[in-house]
Amino acid sequence: MLDRSRSVKSKFTLSLKDCFLLLTPRPFVPIMPMVEGRPPHNGQVMEVEFRSSDLDRLETDPSFKAGLAEAIVRAFRKRMQFIRAAVNERDLYAIPSYRFKKLGGSRMHQRSFRLNDQYRLVVELHTSGLQTKVVIIGIEK
Repeated sequence: MLDRSRSVKSKFTLSLKDCFLLLTPRPFVPIMPMVEGRPPHNGQVMEVEFRSSDLDRLETDPSFKAGLAEAIVRAFRKRMQFIRAAVNERDLYAIPSYRFKKLGGSRMHQRSFRLNDQYRLVVELHTSGLQTKVVIIGIEK
């Protein structure tokens, strides 16, 4: 049997004000991914341009798959969010598992992100002054 004569005090008590604050609806604030532990600087982000309209549609249209597997499309959209949150080229190297690197040979002006073991996202960076534009070239094996 439980002895109810002894009351147990919790060390975690909430005041009426705390309860009110927890239950008050908050306005939706989109969360920008932190790049290197800091938010984007003064709202400055990289400008993104697509070489192909299919890639633009792949990012924005949830039902469009462009003949790719669901995992590839998901990885592409994740990389695009990351690119849009970046301030400069250095931020693109912040997550090592994305394997952002320069390509070699005749493609030295291009860089790539790995989407999985088979596919990569190829991009070009164009810098003018402080502004950097990322041109999305394509997804390739």
